[in-house]
Amino acid sequence: MKHRAMRTGIVLLSLLIVSSAQGHLHQGKMHSGVNGARQDTVTVCFDVEQISGINIRDQEYVIDFWLTMQYRKDSPFYFDKQLQVREAKRTKITLVDTNDVGKEKDSLRVRLEVSCTMAHNWETTAYPFDAQQLKIQFYNAVFDSSQLILKADGHGAHHVVIYPNLGWKWDENRTAGAVSSLIDEVPSDEYNSHSILCYTLNIHRGNTFFLFLKLFIGMYVAFFVAFTALYIRIDHHEPRFGLPVGALFAAIANKYIVEAILPQSPDYTLVDWLHSFTFVAILLIIASSAISLRLSEVNLDHVSTWRKGIMRWVDEKGAVHLLVVYFALNVILVALWK
Repeated sequence: MKHRAMRTGIVLLSLLIVSSAQGHLHQGKMHSGVNGARQDTVTVCFDVEQISGINIRDQEYVIDFWLTMQYRKDSPFYFDKQLQVREAKRTKITLVDTNDVGKEKDSLRVRLEVSCTMAHNWETTAYPFDAQQLKIQFYNAVFDSSQLILKADGHGAHHVVIYPNLGWKWDENRTAGAVSSLIDEVPSDEYNSHSILCYTLNIHRGNTFFLFLKLFIGMYVAFFVAFTALYIRIDHHEPRFGLPVGALFAAIANKYIVEAILPQSPDYTLVDWLHSFTFVAILLIIASSAISLRLSEVNLDHVSTWRKGIMRWVDEKGAVHLLVVYFALNVILVALWK
């Protein structure tokens, strides 16, 4: 009985050791991605057809591009089913053409038409003088970097059409040649690293003067309405104080309208700075009217001389200085962000 128990224990221990070794071997295979397959290189040519559907509020855009891929004919790649585009909300891939190439017809050239709705974190700090860097990253979701390497053929995007034309332009000098490859993990595969090809497209707004005017003309009109109140006689209390108060609400409404175009951001943007200066300027106009009203009182004997001097300076020269400072700050801000 004792010998039989020892033999049973030895058998169980052997089975446990073998099972543990197989588990480690299987896990090692999953991490390495090596399943006995050779590593193939796929050359990729990338051409953008158009960029459309630019939506800053929803932080997305639509891009249509062509991919021409060439690889070994006997490779088990089906990119029309295996291609994944990073940060794409929706992807449509169409296999357009397949040809045998090479001296011995041992290579396959595949042409794909890809349409993606991309998620993009728009940089709106300098809006409407902003520039954006769009990144298109794609990989084969089935084969990892031990089996497949993507290699760029050419110098990145050769032409970019932005449609409909909303004032955006393609920065050709910065975009040409802006292509890189990396080996990285993807969200759907925590064990293996994939070969990822990344194309960077730099776009910027063209003539932004009219866009700036459309966005902020309401704000500047509100400021001028408030400013004209300083030239109304102080004994007309209602228009002297009513105009700046109405202008303040108009400026606040303009701020909400502009912010409705932009995504929520914790950063203090150019839009915020311009509206903040306008709010402060209108409040100073109201304060100036209050000082003028105070000076119109007959008895000011209890007010010190230096305070009366400041009040008279504000009443007589404050309007001109306020106008100069307000527009100087606006020009400086726009020049810094543009």
